[in-house]
Amino acid sequence: MEPEVTYAELKFPPTAPPPRKGQAAVVRTAVTTTGKTPVPSPASTKLVWTLAILTLMLLVLVITLSILSVRWSSQLQERTAEVMQYSANATLLSEEVMYFSKKWDTAQQNLTQLLAEYDTMTWLYQNLSVSFQNTNETLQGMLEQQRQAEEHWTQMWQWLQGRNLFQCSREDMSGYTAIRCRSCKEEWTFQNLHCYYFSEEVQNWWISRQWCMSHKSQLVSVNSREEQVFINGRSRNSDDTFWIGYSDYQKEGQWLWEDGSSNILNFWKRREPDNYKGVENCATTEQTGSVFSWNDDNCMRRLRYICEKDTDEVFFNSTGVFS
Repeated sequence: MEPEVTYAELKFPPTAPPPRKGQAAVVRTAVTTTGKTPVPSPASTKLVWTLAILTLMLLVLVITLSILSVRWSSQLQERTAEVMQYSANATLLSEEVMYFSKKWDTAQQNLTQLLAEYDTMTWLYQNLSVSFQNTNETLQGMLEQQRQAEEHWTQMWQWLQGRNLFQCSREDMSGYTAIRCRSCKEEWTFQNLHCYYFSEEVQNWWISRQWCMSHKSQLVSVNSREEQVFINGRSRNSDDTFWIGYSDYQKEGQWLWEDGSSNILNFWKRREPDNYKGVENCATTEQTGSVFSWNDDNCMRRLRYICEKDTDEVFFNSTGVFS
């Protein structure tokens, strides 16, 4: 509850002249004198209270400022401590940055060196790859040569199975020695660079001719007296009769050899050829004890036959065999 305040009323004369210069203004206050303690006027009381309130407010303001000052001082100290801590951290961080910067420079140098070594290794790898490829190609070539050599020797061995070699001679080639031979199959007979086949089976002249052709030969053509003697010497008995490659089936009386030779030698028996019954168009050789042993006979008669061909020439070297 607010205290009771007695207000004093100040009254100024409405028409009072302004005070003269140097003359103090007189305030007339009506005071009631009753013999009691004078009562302050309302204006004085109001002034006192105003001063008291102002003083209190000032005190509150001072206290508040003091509190704020203390708090601000504490906060300032905390901020100062934080700044110092940040500064220390910044210094430490700077040192770490310098440390890692040195590490980075070292890493950069190492990386540069590693890149140089990588380029060197890449160059070496490329060279090694080329060398490996060349070596591999060389090896493949050697393996291929070995395979071909094995194949050639296998073919040679298979080819030589059932063959006889004759008149072999050594020949010096460029850088190596070769062997050249003449060859006939086992069932064929070698004579004067020719191979002769004296059949055991009997066939007519046409089938005999076909068999010889299928074996890369022809019915024998007699081109010399020595060959005639050789053929007759193969007869085992007087009944041996062989077809030879001499005929006039194309034109009667015009005898021709199967190999197309124009040999005019002949070894006809006496009174032959006679074309008996007009059907004897193919020539045979018989065992008569004489070199003159030819006879004309029916081409459909079944007799043994003689095939003839040149010898196979076999050439041996380091890589294979050729014939």
